[in-house]
Amino acid sequence: MSDLLAIAYLLKGDYEKCLHYVELFKKSFNLDEFDEIYKEEINFIENIANNLKNGVIKKEEWLNRLNEIYADVLNQPLPESYKEAYHNHFLDEVLAYYILKEFIEKITKKKLFKKLLLKRYKLKTYKFKSLLVSSNISISGVYFDYCCHPNYGDDIVGILKDHKVYIHHKMCSQVSQMLNSKIKMVFVDWDKSELKERYDLIVSIENHRGALANFLQYLAKLDIDLLSIRTEKDTITNNYISYFELEIETKEQSIDKIRKNLELKTKVIQITNIKDSYQK
Repeated sequence: MSDLLAIAYLLKGDYEKCLHYVELFKKSFNLDEFDEIYKEEINFIENIANNLKNGVIKKEEWLNRLNEIYADVLNQPLPESYKEAYHNHFLDEVLAYYILKEFIEKITKKKLFKKLLLKRYKLKTYKFKSLLVSSNISISGVYFDYCCHPNYGDDIVGILKDHKVYIHHKMCSQVSQMLNSKIKMVFVDWDKSELKERYDLIVSIENHRGALANFLQYLAKLDIDLLSIRTEKDTITNNYISYFELEIETKEQSIDKIRKNLELKTKVIQITNIKDSYQK
C-alpha cells in the first residue's frame, strides 16, 4: 500500500510525503522479491520526487526512462478475460505507466515554482476578477499600469507597491527598467476558470426604435461582454443601415452554440473567433 501512497502524494505535489512512503516501502519489503519493473518503478518515483522537491524538472529524461521501464509491459497484449486480468499485476503496471506519463507531460516549471513558493513561504492566493495573486503579505488591489495592456493569457508579471499589485506584460520595456531598481514582485497568473474567447460578430438588427438596446440586453443575458461596436454603411446609398459589427467576449467555446442563441433574436451575418483569425 505504501507504494500506492507514494504515487498518490507525488500526483498531489507533496514530495516530502511521497519520499516518506517510498522509504517506508523499502524498509517494509525486500525489493529483491519483486519483479524488475516494480523495483525500477519505486526507484523512478523516488528520483522524480527528489528532483521536484528541489525545483528540478527533467521531463524528456523521465519520459525516456519511463518508456524503458515499461517497454515489456507495453508490448504485451491485453488480457482476454476478467479472470486472466485478475490473477496478475499486468493491468496495474499499465495503469501506473499512463498515470506517471500524464503527470510528467503536464508538469511545468511555472506550476512547480508556484507549488514550491506556496509551500515554502505559506503564500496566500488572492483573486481579483480574472487574476490570481500569490503573496505572503496582504494585497489590497490589482491595477493595470498605463504603459502596457496585456490581454488575457499573455505572460505577465506583478510589481508590488504599498500592498497594491501593478500588472505588466512580461515584455514591457518599463519592467526591464524596474528590475534594475530592486523592485518587489509577486507571483501573478490568469484565473483559468475565467477563460474567455473573443469573437468578431456582424449582425442585422431590425430597423426600429429600441431594437439595438434590446439586442444588447440579450447579450448581457447570455453572459456575453460587448467590447466594441460600430455601424456599417450601405455602399450604394452611403447611408447607415441596420448592420452592426461587434467585438464580443464570452466563456462559451462553441461558435455554433453562440450563433444558435443569437439567431433567436437577430440575423447573424458572420461570426469568427479572433484568435483563429490571427493564426491564419
